[in-house]
Amino acid sequence: VIILGICIGVGVQQIKPQVVLKVNDTKLTMDDMMYPIYERESQYLSMDEMYQAYFGTSVWEASYMGTDSTVDSSMTNSVGLKQEIVNAETEYQVLYDEAVKADYKLTDDEKKQAVKQAEDALKGLSWLQKFQLAISKNKLTERFEKRILADRYKEDQQTELNKKVDEKEAIKDISKKDL
Repeated sequence: VIILGICIGVGVQQIKPQVVLKVNDTKLTMDDMMYPIYERESQYLSMDEMYQAYFGTSVWEASYMGTDSTVDSSMTNSVGLKQEIVNAETEYQVLYDEAVKADYKLTDDEKKQAVKQAEDALKGLSWLQKFQLAISKNKLTERFEKRILADRYKEDQQTELNKKVDEKEAIKDISKKDL
């Protein structure tokens, strides 16, 4: 009965995936968000038992302990981590879109790296977890390819912004009238 319910739920989601986030013209569905949610949950699940034993509360109800400085630390982990995921996915999508506009392409090594990351991510997951998370090697490879391209674009932009500027060279062609 439970498996039938899961199958029906996943089937409905596959027919008309629920859009949970729109970044520019890209619609991210719940399916797109399942792996990032799984990643964050995995980081905190091991602490939950300890939290319940020592503090009498779930780690999800504790004050936000994530890494996103834009998330208010007075929120619970449950709420704060949702916001952290939304922020991270928004950032990746914006960076990916900018990389595509700038004509960035994945190298063969980066493509291999994405496949390896997808294979590693799938290790240890049961078929039921893969089914529930709506993830496959192809979907994860595509996700990691986007992350790799977005990360490279971000790194290149940071390198460009951090370059030393020769002030005299930069202003030599500016007329005194423009100043």
